[in-house]
Amino acid sequence: MHFNFIHTKTILKIIISFLAIFYIILLLTGTIPSLSNPAVSHDTQVSSIISESSDWKIVLDPEELIYDGSERFDPMVGVTVTDQENIPVETEIFSTIQSIRGKNQKEILYTVTTPTGESISSSRTLKLKDYKGPSIQLSESLPSISEDNLNNMAAYLSKADALKALDGYDNDISSSVTCEWTHDTHNPLTLHVTFQIENRFLDTAVAKANLSLQLKKPYIALSATTIKLARNAPFDPYSYVQIAMDQDGNLLPEAVTVTDNVDTSAPGTYTLSYTVSDSSGKTSSEKFLNVVVE
Repeated sequence: MHFNFIHTKTILKIIISFLAIFYIILLLTGTIPSLSNPAVSHDTQVSSIISESSDWKIVLDPEELIYDGSERFDPMVGVTVTDQENIPVETEIFSTIQSIRGKNQKEILYTVTTPTGESISSSRTLKLKDYKGPSIQLSESLPSISEDNLNNMAAYLSKADALKALDGYDNDISSSVTCEWTHDTHNPLTLHVTFQIENRFLDTAVAKANLSLQLKKPYIALSATTIKLARNAPFDPYSYVQIAMDQDGNLLPEAVTVTDNVDTSAPGTYTLSYTVSDSSGKTSSEKFLNVVVE
């Protein structure tokens, strides 16, 4: 009996040791939670360690950036990102200029995303030395413009040496000029044009002028290119005709033709074609309106 008791006790010790080793293996692999902190999983602990080891910061040297226009502007001068041991790391840095301090003094905001998805940011002052601000120069006598050149008006006038836009450091930024215009109430062939430019420092310049529209056939313009309608909403396609006239500037509101229809009860995208014809049979170029029924 004594031998059997000793043998049984030895077997129990082996089983207990095996179970202890098995539990330790499960604990190390994260299969079960830790007894010391059962509310925190192994994955959470690992995430916490990564977060602590990703203590990045944005270093700005110099803390104030001065630009005088003598060379290409680079907002990344002296910008580095370091880890918790102050070792530089290679990562993508986003910069945004904010015009909150006046014309000659801006703020640059730098933003970085760490490996853990955390967004960190820092900012510094940008001082613009000898900066005049953007400008738009127009010649005293502007050329007339055809319908074909309306959508690239600034480029057309720039090529004709009738328009020039500068960024504040005498750099040409004419290609970035935007244009908006309306037709004169009494003479639709006269366009009241507003030119606008915004440079990279978020400063703007505006100039206004009148241009003469030269036509060789009837002309139609729409007030929009894309509109959205609620389902079953009322829709009048002719209400989007801004102007329709012959080549001499005589209005032809009754001579507008709209092809295709819009079913506002059926969601989808519909494209309408607009033209206008004069008494001699000449027809304008097509203009299109996209109608999105939601």
